[in-house]
Amino acid sequence: MIHYSWQDRLADVLSELWTELKEKVSPPKPELKRIPVEREESPKYFR
Repeated sequence: MIHYSWQDRLADVLSELWTELKEKVSPPKPELKRIPVEREESPKYFR
C-alpha cells in the first residue's frame, strides 16, 4: 500500500531541508524577492 516511491519521499524531505537551510543561512533581503522563481528553484541557485 505504498502510494509513492522512496525516491519521491526523499525528494520531498530534501526539498524541505533545503528550504529551511536557505531561510537560516541567508536573511531575507528585498533584492532576493525580485529574483524570478524559476531561477530560485534551479539547481544552479546556491548563492
